[in-house]
Amino acid sequence: MCIHRRGIVHCDLKSANCLLSNDWTVKICDFGLSKTMKGATIEDTVAAGTPEWVAPEVIRNEPFSEKCDIFSFGVVMWELCTLSKPWEGVPKQQVRLAEQK
Repeated sequence: MCIHRRGIVHCDLKSANCLLSNDWTVKICDFGLSKTMKGATIEDTVAAGTPEWVAPEVIRNEPFSEKCDIFSFGVVMWELCTLSKPWEGVPKQQVRLAEQK
């Protein structure tokens, strides 16, 4: 993603933040939780993002990188292919507990 080349990690990539323009170009919005990378990882210990889309390392409060956006993108692709969320019907707290393991 272009933002990663600029050292930015979105941190809340989800289907609701992916917009489609008139010419079918995908635009990413809502950079309110985004972080700027100063090295190979972000050492922020505050978990942010929407639980169903957030990467396990973010949930575990571990250092993370742009790879957390790639995980979230995978969840968005799952939604597009199956028309459902990977953890549909599972309580958010249970999703967080599973990702912590």
